[in-house]
Amino acid sequence: MTRHTTRHLLAATLAALTLGTTGCSLLVNFEECTEDTECASGTCSEGICAGASTCTKRSECSGGDDFYCISGTCSQIAPTEAQCKGMRLGKAFEEDTLIVPIGGVMPLTGINGPRGVATLDGAELAIRQINQARGLQEGRFGIINCDTEYVAARAVSAATWLTEDVGVQSIIGALSSSETLDVAVDVCIGAETVLVSPGSTSPAISGLNDSDLIWRTIASDALQAPAMIQLARGLSPIKVAVVVVNSAYGTGFLQEVNNTWIELDSELVNSDNFRTLRYAPPTSDGVVADTDVAAIGSTLFSGGNALEPDVVLLIGAAEGLELIYDLEQDHVTAGNEPQWILSEALQDNLLLDSKFQPYWPRIQGTTFQRLDTATYQTFRQNYSAEFGGREAKDFPFSDKAFDAAYIIALAITSSADPLTATGAEIALQIRKMTGGSSEFTLNTTDFNSAATALSQGQIIDIEGASGTLDFDTRGDVPSDLARWSVTAGSFDASEPIVVMGE
Repeated sequence: MTRHTTRHLLAATLAALTLGTTGCSLLVNFEECTEDTECASGTCSEGICAGASTCTKRSECSGGDDFYCISGTCSQIAPTEAQCKGMRLGKAFEEDTLIVPIGGVMPLTGINGPRGVATLDGAELAIRQINQARGLQEGRFGIINCDTEYVAARAVSAATWLTEDVGVQSIIGALSSSETLDVAVDVCIGAETVLVSPGSTSPAISGLNDSDLIWRTIASDALQAPAMIQLARGLSPIKVAVVVVNSAYGTGFLQEVNNTWIELDSELVNSDNFRTLRYAPPTSDGVVADTDVAAIGSTLFSGGNALEPDVVLLIGAAEGLELIYDLEQDHVTAGNEPQWILSEALQDNLLLDSKFQPYWPRIQGTTFQRLDTATYQTFRQNYSAEFGGREAKDFPFSDKAFDAAYIIALAITSSADPLTATGAEIALQIRKMTGGSSEFTLNTTDFNSAATALSQGQIIDIEGASGTLDFDTRGDVPSDLARWSVTAGSFDASEPIVVMGE
């Protein structure tokens, strides 16, 4: 029996007792256990905590420092490293309160750790705002994030623990498409748990048979690929290379690039002047295999039959920046310097390091356009104030995580019973957030009125920090594209890209 089942047995039992008794309250619980230390009562009998207590706040739980009042039940939050490495609990866990948990699967360490932390902080900012405005009538929302190290297997282990042992019905994440796809297929769809990704862009996510459980607040690479091609074709290249990380993200992106370019210029794509190469996914510390660098360098720049491309489209994450540096240092020769066109995930602060400065004039990329709305500016100011002056504009997914957390919290709050809302019920409420006549902003001013409208069955529209969130039938959002470059040691992404044919 999983914690998912346990919560519903508890809810059903309490409902039956409420209907069948007058003037008394009999509280029971079916919390699972393997040993006495896992039980607030200190007694584990036949896999069930004997007399485990229900609660309305943490101080009513006597099991120890790692016991919390989770959705009305005293529960231990003490994962093993294999289940959840580097757990980070949201600020709400510091309070003497009941917690409605929201899971998180974000990298907190490794080369993508800074981006993961900044993204998670966007979600945490939303939850702090909602809690301060008392979005829940009882208790607080609280994020439980596990460090995935940007590794899909760790993300799956974390999501499994969050759903089975903690009983979360919603998860924010993951950052990479490989993580999101594995978590969705291996955990969330089967467990009927909502997953909202603020950073995964693979087109493969759109095609999942997910029962409306998988959503994202960032657009698909099906939109980004044509924009990258437009930038490349604008340089009138004769020879083109496409280098992608060998992952679900890279595979899906490469397919979109190939399909789109074939429609535009099949002669080039089918010639010796067009090559595609893959590099192995990096280790958790972001290291690209030396053999990949040498092989790519030889094939493109320094070997006997090197392509010597005019333009290289590079598709990957932060580790790809080191690939650029190593290739430029060891394989690119004077007179054969390529123009680099990078995907959004490579718009990372690592690129601003002075060692990349000689290559800045030859580097540009695409990004999903961030609209300078009043909602975004308010988010940006609040983010900086909450997290020590760090700038949200330097991290492309922080605003999208903010919106993901608001959407989940809004869906739970507007459900019939926030303490027992299932993933299916949360998904149903999210589906009501597109196509309505009334528009609400994801902020504390509109939160309660939006929740009321949803609870009354109304269809609404929402605007978040990342823009208007018009979810389609696949849980995707649209986005305009912009070109980014590096100017004076900072990113400039003010130039919109109008894709040909639109």
